[in-house]
This record gives sequence, structure tokens and C-alpha cells, in this order.
Amino acid sequence: MSVEEAEQMEELVEVANGSNGEAIDDLESGDVTDGHMTADEMDQKRKQNMAYEYLCHLEEAKKWIEACIDEELPATTELEENLQNGVLLAKLGHFFAPKVVPLKRIYDKELTRFKQSGLHYRHTDNVVQFFGACENAGLPSIFYPDTSDVYDRKNMPKLIYCIHALSLFLHKLGKAPLIMDLVGTAQFSEEEISAMRAELDKYGIQMPAFGKIGGILANEMPVDEAALHAAVIAINDALDRDDQQGTFHALSNPMALLTKLDDNFVSAYHEALRSAKKMKGADSSTAEPKSCEQDTVSVKTEEKDIYDVILTQAEIQAEISVTNLKQTLKEADNALLERSLSKLKSSLTSSHLKLLNINLDNLESYLDALLKLHEERQGDGDFSLLNKQDIQDTINSVNMDCNFEYQKNISVDKINKALNSRNRDALFEALYDPKAKYPPVLNFASDLYFEEFAVIREDKGEDLVYAEVHGGVKVLTAVAKVNKAISSSSEELLACLNEEDVHIMAVEAENITVYQQDMTSALQNKQEMTNTLLTHSELQEIIDVANDNVKTEQTRLKLVEEINDVLSNANAEDLFVLLTNEALQFENVFPELAVLYYNCLAKLKNSHPEGQSLRWNEIQSAINLADAQAAHGILVAKAVTAINDAVTEASIDQLCSALTEQELKVKNVNVNCCKHYLEKLDEARKERSNNGKEGAEWLNVELPDGTEMYYNLVNGEHRWEVTDDMIFDSSLLTWDEIQNLINQSTAEEERKVFLNSNEDKIIKLQSAYKGYRARKQYTDRLNYLKNQEPQALKIQAWVKGVQQKKAYKTRQKLFQANEGSIIKIQSAVRSFLTRKAYKNRLNFLANQSDSVIKIQAAWRGKKTRSDYQSLMFAEYPPLNVVRKFAHLLDQSDTDYAEEIEVQKQRQEIVAAIRHNQQLEKDASNMDIKIGLLVKNRITLEEVVTHEGKMSKKEQGLACAVSAGLDSLNKESHERRKAYEHLFYQLQVEPQYLARLILEMPQQQSTKFIESVILTLYNYASNPRDEYLLLKLFSTSLRQEIMQSIENMTDIVTGTPLAIKMVVDFHRNARGHSYLRDMLNPLITSLLEDTSVKINTNPTEVYKNWVNQQETDSGVPSQLPYDVTNEEALKHKEIQELMEESIQQLRSWSDKFLSLILSSLDHIPYGMRYISRVMLQSLTQKFPEASEKDILKIVGNLLYYRYINSTIAAPDAYDIIDIDIEKGGLTPDQRRNLGSIAKILQFAASNKGFGGGDSQHLACLNSYIKGSHEKFKQYFRKACDVPDPEVHFNINQYTEAALVVKPRISISADDLINTHAKLLEYRAKIAPDSLDAIHELLEDLGSAAPTVEELMGSGVNKEDEICLILSSKHEGVEDAKSDLASLLISTKQLTIDIIRCQPGENLTEVLDRETSEDQELQHRSMISLQEQVDARAVDKDAAVSRAKSVKEKSERKMPLKDKKVKVKEDLSKLSGAGFISSDSHYQAMMKLIAQDIRNQRRYRAARRQDLQKLADTKANLQKKKLFFESQIEYYNTYVKACMANMLAAGKRRSRSSYVSTSSPIEEDQKPKKGKKEPKHQTIKYTAAKLHERGIVLEIDGISPNQYKNVQFEISTTVDPAVFQCTAKVLTVSETHTLKLQELLQLQYEGVAVMTLFDRAKINVNLLIHLLNKKFYITK
Repeated sequence: MSVEEAEQMEELVEVANGSNGEAIDDLESGDVTDGHMTADEMDQKRKQNMAYEYLCHLEEAKKWIEACIDEELPATTELEENLQNGVLLAKLGHFFAPKVVPLKRIYDKELTRFKQSGLHYRHTDNVVQFFGACENAGLPSIFYPDTSDVYDRKNMPKLIYCIHALSLFLHKLGKAPLIMDLVGTAQFSEEEISAMRAELDKYGIQMPAFGKIGGILANEMPVDEAALHAAVIAINDALDRDDQQGTFHALSNPMALLTKLDDNFVSAYHEALRSAKKMKGADSSTAEPKSCEQDTVSVKTEEKDIYDVILTQAEIQAEISVTNLKQTLKEADNALLERSLSKLKSSLTSSHLKLLNINLDNLESYLDALLKLHEERQGDGDFSLLNKQDIQDTINSVNMDCNFEYQKNISVDKINKALNSRNRDALFEALYDPKAKYPPVLNFASDLYFEEFAVIREDKGEDLVYAEVHGGVKVLTAVAKVNKAISSSSEELLACLNEEDVHIMAVEAENITVYQQDMTSALQNKQEMTNTLLTHSELQEIIDVANDNVKTEQTRLKLVEEINDVLSNANAEDLFVLLTNEALQFENVFPELAVLYYNCLAKLKNSHPEGQSLRWNEIQSAINLADAQAAHGILVAKAVTAINDAVTEASIDQLCSALTEQELKVKNVNVNCCKHYLEKLDEARKERSNNGKEGAEWLNVELPDGTEMYYNLVNGEHRWEVTDDMIFDSSLLTWDEIQNLINQSTAEEERKVFLNSNEDKIIKLQSAYKGYRARKQYTDRLNYLKNQEPQALKIQAWVKGVQQKKAYKTRQKLFQANEGSIIKIQSAVRSFLTRKAYKNRLNFLANQSDSVIKIQAAWRGKKTRSDYQSLMFAEYPPLNVVRKFAHLLDQSDTDYAEEIEVQKQRQEIVAAIRHNQQLEKDASNMDIKIGLLVKNRITLEEVVTHEGKMSKKEQGLACAVSAGLDSLNKESHERRKAYEHLFYQLQVEPQYLARLILEMPQQQSTKFIESVILTLYNYASNPRDEYLLLKLFSTSLRQEIMQSIENMTDIVTGTPLAIKMVVDFHRNARGHSYLRDMLNPLITSLLEDTSVKINTNPTEVYKNWVNQQETDSGVPSQLPYDVTNEEALKHKEIQELMEESIQQLRSWSDKFLSLILSSLDHIPYGMRYISRVMLQSLTQKFPEASEKDILKIVGNLLYYRYINSTIAAPDAYDIIDIDIEKGGLTPDQRRNLGSIAKILQFAASNKGFGGGDSQHLACLNSYIKGSHEKFKQYFRKACDVPDPEVHFNINQYTEAALVVKPRISISADDLINTHAKLLEYRAKIAPDSLDAIHELLEDLGSAAPTVEELMGSGVNKEDEICLILSSKHEGVEDAKSDLASLLISTKQLTIDIIRCQPGENLTEVLDRETSEDQELQHRSMISLQEQVDARAVDKDAAVSRAKSVKEKSERKMPLKDKKVKVKEDLSKLSGAGFISSDSHYQAMMKLIAQDIRNQRRYRAARRQDLQKLADTKANLQKKKLFFESQIEYYNTYVKACMANMLAAGKRRSRSSYVSTSSPIEEDQKPKKGKKEPKHQTIKYTAAKLHERGIVLEIDGISPNQYKNVQFEISTTVDPAVFQCTAKVLTVSETHTLKLQELLQLQYEGVAVMTLFDRAKINVNLLIHLLNKKFYITK
């Protein structure tokens, strides 16, 4: 059977068995329908098991990653999705390779971006960093997935496979725990397994062999098997010898690959390993040999393996790990017995136990808890050691207890503070804190908690403790539940009241309805209060009151029942006794009304159904009604008596008074009718007197309900029953009779008055009625006439018709008789009128000829302006307008001449800039070397050599035409083209250089920017290059902010590389003219004004004042010279001088501020755009930051870094012209400028003067604050700029329409250096392996060439190469690029057509036939343009428009064929969506109009560029002259030094260190009379030099052997070069020492150097030795 067949069989067995043991379980339980499974069933089962196994592997990876990074991961089914962004992978990489994957380099570490908008392409950086960490650790690359496998989830099992391999690999290195095996133990639901199976089926992923990782890892890892075997044998031999130290020494052998060895456990290792080895040997010796039945083929017994009897490396490592654990547990047990905190701390923190969550602050608690557990175990008879899990559980428990106590104290403290500050929200927040473990609190009861706790604390008089708060919360929560239950059912309320926590007493279930009613009423009364809930005391009070009321009510019910019984027995006296019982609490019960009470109650009871008793409230109502009736009856009796008396007296006044002034008044009384009332009442009184008895004492009064009351007219007594002694007066009028008579009399009198007062109105009403009748009669007549109107009209029409017919016939006969005469008259009149009108028109035009010409000119001008406005601003200009201006697109001779001049000027400026940079660099080097020469007295040959080198460079500059690469062979030509493609890609794709700059060390990146970046973009000498350079700056700034900036203040405190690039470029190049033009006049006026002396330091002003006094008087001052600021300011003169300085400072600062604010529009666009980019990036990175804080950072760039330095040091930035002979700026001038710059800086950053030494300047704070507001507005406006594409007019067709291909001039050294850097950081700048930059680098080879390989021999690395940049894929563009090119060519052909043929729209022009004249005009136009192009080629072939053969042939096509071609092209472009066919291809007219506008702007910009280039060239020439004068000064100084050195050299007794002649060659014979110079040698042992401190150490040689090492230092023909020889016995090595190099090391601060790759030498002492032995004169 082959290996493949065996593996297949193994897989089938696994499928049959099942990873979860399911199939075996089915067989054992008999849950199988038949003996076989179908192929489909087996396949489904295999896939199900595969999904389960993969879920187990996911769970294993999850657990392992959690253990490594100490962070909880999401659920297993969500792990793949959370690994996609690479954050967890990067954190895992940081775990085992922190230097390779620092935390700050992890993108989106907090997953903010991922949660908001999902995956971002930069998440792949995290995956790449993880792979880099794996590579750094040494994991074989065979396990790595692709980046797309992770980011796009193409193969996530491969990533999990990689994690498993990484865990095993790191475990073998001792850097991580081993991953667990959870297959068969992990449990997942059927839904989860099915979902994973569907996911695996969806992508068709081949599951990796997780079980074979160990074997693959063993094969891939570069392990020295022989060395490992030898190390294992040595360990076993030491065990056999019973040599403890030998065993540990063998274990410590690195080749044994053993980890976690502890030298404290030497004996324990030895004993454990010996025991394990004996046990293994015993097992091997007792093992049964194979029987013949087991192997019938082989008769030869199998040889015994050595590892059957000795311990393997894995077994040894396992024993070491077990021993470490046991010994550490022993130490912990001993620490418990000794109660030693230090030992317990050592044990718990040991890496062998790997305990989690240890808090050393709880160490004593750990000790007590562990000791208690230990004693409990021993008390139960268990004397074994505590295991690791016991200790971990105890630690976790103690941590929780300690943390709980801590949280309790914090919570109680918060509660007391909240009560002190009356902060309800803070109190509720503290009660809600789950860490304090308070009982649950209810949100709606926050006011209840606050009010009750405040009362408790006030009653207590001190802060609350936890127990009080805990108990209080429990009670108050129960009280809140009672409040909530009040609005629910009574059963729920009763249950809440009976809860144990509520603590409410005397709750009676039968009274629950009363409780609920009373509580509801109480709650309603509290709605206006802060706490709308009932408190505990209020609830208890309601319960108590309700219980009392119920008891009272029961007594009252019994008495009420007795009252009902009395009413049945008809006993008024007994009723009155009951009514006055205090228990019933009836009100207003009077004894004289007892009968009335009885009558009312009896009547009320009779009205109820039989058997129904009266209630208490009904009885009280009846009593009240009886009282009211009695009062009413008395009032009626008094009123009736008074009225009857008035009638008897016949007194009108008395009657009026009785009717109106009684307490019970009569209704409808009119005082004017009192006489009439008296008459009526008297008549009625007389009538009653005739019918009854008159003059009796009693009056019968009937009440409203029919009850009769009897009133005594004499004494006012009233009764409710008739007695025998009562005699009634029947002559008296009753109340009803009086009221009826009054009503009747009032009505009669009012009727009479009404009629008298409305007599006029009645008359008018009558007349109106009569008028109505007359109008009605007229209307009836008119209606009749209208009904007869048709008949009248017919009669009238017939009469008029007859008359008209007669007149018409008479007129017709007259015209027919004179027809000829009529025609003649008409024609004569018409001709006369026409001639008259024509003559008048001629005369008018002749008189107005000037006006007509002006009108025509104005009309034409208006039409032209209208066309121009339409061209410039209309969205779709009409075709006739575009045709009118299409000639502006032609390139004229002037255009080509200006283009040539611009290109020439740019090349000269770039060369001048580089030359000036080299001059500045060389001058700086000359300065350093001269300084070293003077300080150390070295030879001048280095200086002279450098001087000659500079002269050669300067002389060769004029003729240093770009040598370029050798273009005479194919290989060199292809290399040149490859570099041109590479640098073109770098130029137009800024992300490469942006990443490269950020990855490079800052020292290298700064040099790279100065030498390569600006050269690559031609110092932004044209709009295209400036646009691309700004894109690089903005890209670099965004990346640096997003990746490297953690706090906004990092930009202010540090120096971000992108900001440094921007500021340096705009301050020294594009923006220098702005700074100079803006600041030069004001700074010059400040410097020329000698009266300005700004000094805000009181001590300096004081000292100057004292010095001036002494100078003026000639007498020493008695004042102290050294004083503090406070002491100086005590002098009035100093105060006046300081006030004057501050006024000048404020005045001049205001001038500078106004100048800066007014020049906003002149700030270079690049600075404003970068400020805008910074504003947007900071807002995106720090969304919580306020605008003012971000504007401060923008101000730091725009003002502090860009403008402020030029104000403080204008001479350093060429803002002003400085005469070197005058010595530059004076100290006063520098102090003035510095003070102004400081104030403006404070204003920009809103920083004022505080206490301390600057207290006297605090008066400027208001000015600074006001200026800051102006600065803030200035910064905000500065960021408001258009996009670069709009500003520079750049679009997707710009590159294709370039008249001149971009070119750069770069030195060979810079080109090679750039190539090398790209190769070095290739993976960083282009993580995607399919990136275009990789193809371009592969075209150039795997390594950067040398100067000789690139340029040939004899070429200086400073020589420049001119590269004409182009894209590699220009000729093989993709479909989109082809369509773009087609659009450009179609646009040019359309322009040619519309210039020769007019029309309303493009479709009409293309469909119309072409005439011969139009064809002739077209050929003439094309011929003229070809002549212009030819003249341009004669001037400079590189400047002419690069046109393909196809384009030239298309332009020469006849007009007719061009129209056909344009139709086809327009159809293609329309189909591809590049141009719309709507409105007759009006979009094409829009594009042509845009080109015309751009051509105009380009010409204007080109003329401006010519002027700017001329100014720049002049400034560069001035700078060149400055450097040349400086170098000339250095040359003069060097010549003087040489002369002095030569003169001194003649007086030396030894060989001079200055050599003014050429060195002596070995074959050169000395002249006669002169001796050949002798070479001096000094010898020292290493011990002697070590004693002097010159030799610090020698690798491989101990200090006691230094005496055997001999050093010899000899001079050479060059006095500044020495030969140093080191001899050890018979071996010697020689090294050349150059004094200039030693001095350079000393200058750079290098204190120690290495000789012979072994000896470390002190540089300073070596220089001292050489000077002492070879250069010092006698």
C-alpha cells in the first residue's frame, strides 16, 4: 500500500469514527439502521466532522491568543471576522516580538475605525506586521497565508493553521504556552456546526493538516540534530553518574533546547530525572518481545533503540516543568508555615506557577487566606501541598474581597459627599454602582432616596456608614415599590406593605381599600413637591390614621342603626338624644328644632326603599337641611310682617324700605312703582280682611318643601306644631301673594314706560311697512314688462332692417357706376405716402450717421462680450461661440519661444540652486577644517585639497552638461528608460516617497529630502511640479498625523518631518519672495530707527542705567549693581524706561500683526493648502478636540514655524540685505526683533505672561488676547483654499496634453542612493506584491549599481544626469487610458471641423455637406500650423509637441473624412460613458471651451513664471556672490596660515607636521646636500597603553596578558598619516591612522574607536599621544 493510499484509508477511518466519537456511540447504542452508509451519507458526515474539527481548532486558537495577550476575545464563531482587521494578530505579534510590532504602530488599535465603517485598506498593515514578527521569530514561511487570505477571508483556515504552528514553535522556544487540544471536548450546537460547514463549502477551502504541524515544523526548523542528540546523551550520562552539578551543567547546554531552568532546583531536577530514567528503564526491560505469530515474515529480531532506555529531550523538558511547579509549590508551603511575606511574594510571582491577577497590595490577605486553607486541609487529615488551582482560586477570592471593601469605602464616601453638596444625581449614581453591591435601586425614586438619606444623616449628625446605606437602600426600595403599587391593585399593594424590608407596622388586610384611597390622596397632594413619593413615616402615619378611622366608623354605625330604629318608633325626643351623642359628631343640632329634625329624617327614610337604613352622611345632610329651612322660615315671617305693617300704615316709603331692605328681599322690585305696589297690596289686604279674622298673634309660614312653620308676630317665637292656644291672623298677606302682586305691578308699569319711550320707532316701523307695499307693486309691473321683451325686440329689429337694406342698395349702385375712378385715386394716394416715408427715413439716417455707427459698434461689442461671457461662464457654450474663439488654441511662434525660454530658465535655476547648495556645504566644511587646523595644528594638505576640489567644481559647472547614461548601446539605453519610468512613478504617485521618508531614520531622511526630493520635483519650478510636490507634502503629513501623532501637542513639542519639509521648502524657495516682500520694508524701517530700544528685562535696563550714570558723571555709583527684577522696578527711572519699552513693543508688534493679517492673500498657496490638510487631518484624528485647539496647531505651522523665525532673524533667511563689512545686526536690533517675535508668538498661541520674572509684562495680556482672536480668524481664513486640482488647473488629461515632457537633473550619487533606499524599504513602501513599483524595481535589478557601473570609469559621483520622465505604460495603456487618448484626439479633430464649417450644433455640422471653399480653408489652416511646429522644432526639438504618427496623419485628413472619423469616435466615447450624446454632443463643446479658458490662463501664468524665474535667478546670483566672497575670504586666511606654518617649520627640530611640498616617493632619490627624511617609530606594550587609558580593552585577551601585545606607531611620508602595527607573539596586523579622521571623530563626539576589529581605543588620548610624540617642538 502506498503512502497516499494509507493516508486516504486513515481519513476514511476518521470519518467512520467521527471526531466527536459520534459514530462509535451510535454503533455501541445500536442506533444504526443497517450495516452500511451510502457514499453521500459518508461525504455529508465527513464534512460535518470537518466543520466540527475546524471549530475546535478555532476555539483552541482563541484560548491561546487570550492567554498570550491577556485580553478577552469574542465568541468562537465570530473569531474569523475579528481576525480580518489584523488588530488581534498585531497584538499577538507584539507579545512575542515587541520591537518588531510596537503598540503605537498598530493601526486602529481600539477598533474605532473598524466599528464605524468596517475594513480599511490600512488594516492590511497589521497583518503584514504580524507576518514580520513571525519572520523575526524564525517561524518557517511554509505556514504563512497570503495577506488577501486574511483581509478578504479567502482562506481563514490557513491563518488558523499558521497560529497553531506558531504556538508550537514559540512553546519550543519557551516564549509562549502550548496550545490546548479541544477536539472531542469542545461543544458546539448543530446550528453552529452547520453554519461553519456551509461557510467552508461556500469557499471550497482545503482544510490544512493540523495534526502534521509538529512533523512539518521539525523538518523546517534548522535544528542541529547531532548536537541535540549529544546534549541529551550528556544529560543521561550525568544522571547515570549521579552527578548533580554535572546534570545541571548538561541541562544548561543551549544545544539541549531546554527552557525555564532554575539554579535553585538543581538537586530536585537531578532526583526527578533519575527517577524518571529508572522508571523508563524498568518499563523497557519488562516489555514483552514480539511473538512469531505477530511477525511471520521477519525472523531477525528488531534492534533496540537507545531512546527506549534513556530520556528524550521532550521527556526531560516535561520533568523540568513538573519539578519547577512542585518545588515552587513547596516554597509557597514553607512561606506559609514561616508566615514570610517576602518568600510568599517570590513564590506567587514565580514564572513557574504563572498565577494570574496577583496584587501585591493584598499580599498579607493572601497569606492569611492560604494559611487558613492550609490549616483546614490539615484539620480534615489532608497533609498534601496546596496545588496551583487552590492558590489561584484563593487569590481570586481575596482580590474580590479586598476590592469589595475598597469599593464599599469609595461608594460611601461618594454618598456622603453627594449629601453634603446636595447633588441628587451624584447620590443616585453612587447607589447605582454595582461594585458596592447595594440592593437594587429604582430610577423613579431618586428624590426619595436623597430626601430620606439626608434626613438620616442630619439626625445622626455625622457621615453615614456602609451598613446604614445598605439597610437604608433596602428599606427605601421597598417603600418605592409601595408607592408604585398604590396605583395598581389592592392585592399588589397589600403584598408590598407586608414585605419584610418595608418595616411598616399594624397593616390590616381588611382595611387595604382605605389605605389605598388615603395613599392616593396623599400622593396627589405631594405632586408639587420635589419628592413626589410618600416616605416611610408618611406611609406609617397613613396606616395608623386609617386604622383609627375604621374603629370610629364602626361605633358610628351602631348609633346610626339606633337612629333608624327611633325613626320607626316616632319618638322625637329620643331622636334628639341620639343626634347629640358625641360619638356621632353631628354638627349644628339645636333642641328647638327637634320636631323638625324628626320630620325631615322620617320623610327621608320614607323615601328610601323598605328595609334600607339611613347612613351617617344622609342624617347630617337632613340636619343641615332642617337648619336651613328654619332660618329661611324666620326670614320669610319677618319680611311678611314688615310688608303687611307698611300696607296697614299706607306708607309708600315704609313699603319701599320693607321691599328692598329686608334680609330676604322681594324679587322684581322697581322703586319707582312703590305707589302702584301699595295700591295693589292694599286692595288684596282688604279683600282678605273681609274673609277672615284680623289682629291675631300667629302667622302661618309655608316653607318650599311644604313644611309649615308657625311664627308669633309679637315675641318672634316660632313653632313646628299647632297647639290649642295658637290664633292665626287671616288678614295678613302671605309671601307668595306679595311676590305675585309685585311681579304683576312691575310688568304693567314697565309696559307703559316702554311704549312711551319708543313712540318714534313705532312710527318709523309703520312707514317702512307702507313703503314695502309700494315697492312691491312697482316690482310686479316691471316683471310684467320684462316678460314681454322678446316680442318688442322683434318689432324693432324688423323696422331697422328694412331701413338699412334700402340705404345699402343705393350706395352699391353709386360705386358700381364709378369703379375706375376709385382705383386711380387709391393708387395715387398710396404711392405718395410711400415716397414720403422713404425720403423721411433717408433724411433721418443721414442726420444720425454718427449715432448709427456708435450703435453698430456697441451692438458688436455687446455681442462679443456676451459671447466671451458665455465662453467663460456658461455651462454649455453654444457652438458658434466656441467656433469664434477656437483659434486661441493654436500654438504660435510666441508660445513656443516663451516655452523654450521658460524651460531654459528652469534648467539654469535648478543648476544654480544645486551649485549654491554645494558652495554652502563646501564653505561649511572649509570652516570646520580650518577650525580643526587651528585647534589641533594639523597639516594643511586636507584644507588645500578641499580648496582645490571646490575650484574644480566651480570651473566645471559651466561646462557640466548632463553626461547622462551611455546611450550608444541597448543595455544602457534600457537602463536609462527604466530609471525614467521609476522616477516618473515616484513623481506622480506620492505615497511611495511619503512612506519611504517616514520609514527612514530622521538624519537620513533630512539629507534625502534636501538632495533628492526637491530635485525630483525641480524645486517646484512649474505648476505641474509644484502640484505634485504639494501632493507629496499633504500625503506625508496625513500619514504622519494618522500613524505617529498620539496627541496634538506632539506637533508643537516635536518636529514632524512632513512639517519640516513644507516649511523649509516654502521659506527658502517658493515662499521666500513673499516673506521678503512682506517683511523687508517694515524690518528695514525698524532697523533704521535708532530711537527704538525695546528691552523688557528690568535688571538689564537697571544695569545700563547705572553704567550711563557713571559714564556721564565720571563718579562710581553708590547703587548696587546686581539686583532682582523687583528691586530694579522700585526705581522710578526704571519704571519710566520700562513703560517706554512696553509702549514701543506694543506699537511695533501691532504694525507687524497688521502687516501679516493684511497679506493673507499673498501667502503661498502651498502653505495655505498644507494648513488646510492639517486642519482636516487633526479634526479626523481628534474629533473630540475643539476648533480653537486645532487652530492653535495650525497657527504653530503657519506663523511660528514659517513667519516667526524670519522676524526674529531676518539676516539668516535673507529677508534683508546685510553688509558683511559692517558686521551684521547689532545686539539692540536683534533684541528688538526678538521681543516683537515673542509677543506675536504669544498672541498666535494665546499664551500670556504670568507670575515670576515676567509679572511686569502682565499688562500686555489684554493685547495678546485681542491679537489672538485676530490670529484665529486669520488661521481660519488661511485654510479656506480650493483644491490643488482647481488651483493648478490639473485634471486627468493634463499629462497627455503636456507640451514638454517632464525632466529632472539628478546627480549619479543621488540616483544610486534613491535606488538603494527603494530596495531597502521595498516592503514598507509597497506592501502589495502586485504594486507597479515592484515591476519597475525588478527592471533595474536586485541591487543598486555603483557609480562606475552606472556612468563608466573616470566619472565623478557629483556629475548630473538628465532624465526625461515618462510612464512605462504610455504605449500600452488600459482601456480607460485609450478612451482618454481617443477623447483628446477627437476633441482636436472637432476643433478643426468647426473652425472651417459653421452650424447651430455639432450634429448639424457633422451631417452637412462640405464645400470646396471649406476644404480649401481647412488645408490652409493645417498647413499654417505645421509651419509653426516646424519652426519650433528648429529652435529646440525637445520643446515641440510630442505627436504620434497616427495623430499627424489624422490632422492631415480631408475635412470630409475628419467628419466621418469624428462621428465614429463620438459614438465610441458615448457608448463608453466618456461623453454624453445629449443636446447634440454639447458636452464636447463644453470640453473645448474649457481648453480655451485653460490656454488663456496658461499663457498668463507662463508670462508670470518668466518674470518670477528672472527674479529668482537674480537672487540666486546674489547668493552665489555671497558664498564666493566667503570662500575667497577663507582662501586668504588659508594662505596666511600656510605662510606662518612654513616659517615656523624651519625652526622645528623634529619633522614638521606641515608639509608644503609633495610627499617623497619610495623610488625618488634625495637631492644632493639633503638627507632623506627618516621615519620615526614609538613602541608600547598594550599594558602600558592600558595603564595610560589609551587602550580600553582587547576582545579575547585578558588584561594580565596585555604585556604580550606590542603596539608600534610609525610616521610615513605624509606627516598626517601613521602606520600602527600590533604584534602578538609571531602574529602581527597593521592599520593606517589618519590624523584628520581622528580629529573628525573627536569633532563628532566619538570617544571610543575600534582598531583591528578587536582593540577599543580612547580617541582623545590617542590624539594627545600623537601630538606629544610627533608634533611638539623642543
